[in-house]
Amino acid sequence: MLTSLLPGFRHLRTPFAVGALFTFTFWIWRGASIPTHNEMHGFPGRLYSLAELAGRPITTAVLAFVVYVIGDILKLSTDQLSILNKSPHLSLVNYFDLRRFARSAFEKRAPHGEPSGLVDSLTRKIFEDGFSEIRMRLIVSHLDLYLEHDRTESEGEFRANVAVFSALLWITLAFKWSPLFAVGLLASAMLLVNGLRTLTDANKIIVQALISGVVTSRYYEEEKQRDQASEDEAGRDNT
Repeated sequence: MLTSLLPGFRHLRTPFAVGALFTFTFWIWRGASIPTHNEMHGFPGRLYSLAELAGRPITTAVLAFVVYVIGDILKLSTDQLSILNKSPHLSLVNYFDLRRFARSAFEKRAPHGEPSGLVDSLTRKIFEDGFSEIRMRLIVSHLDLYLEHDRTESEGEFRANVAVFSALLWITLAFKWSPLFAVGLLASAMLLVNGLRTLTDANKIIVQALISGVVTSRYYEEEKQRDQASEDEAGRDNT
């Protein structure tokens, strides 16, 4: 039961942390201009009265939900984080492993000259479009591998998002109170590097599952069928 609940908790923590950091940053920036209960009128005043009527536990729960929704809207996805990395979340070693795997789909055509352009195209297609399909196949056939990938990816996404939004917090604190708070940007930068590295490790799991034959890619299978068809056609031409 605990194993089935943990993935859900992992996906809750990132939006909640982002929402909390953003809300705290906004409070530091504009908190002084927020009116008190006695200064509130109209609909905001009604909200204050409703909060008093509901009590602190319910009000806290509602505020936590609002913080979560804000974070879920603002959080950066893995695709958006790849822009910060200026490259896809794949190490050079894993890229060449994936390219070597893609080259095996052209075994029959290789004697006539290695189709390097086709190999590069298949490699990009598997990585950019095929990983989501591979994840689905892992869920069906190797759930343990998928959960390990999901855990690692969630950890990387959490670290990178906290790094980005904590950087905004340090900048706000430095501007509003003391420039010394800018030192915190170093911690945010280190956390961002660790987060991007963890996202790369998550994709490493998928690459290794693919090249070891644990799971396959639809794009690879289609190219492999074309390769076999080219051999059959060459055999007919020779006869």
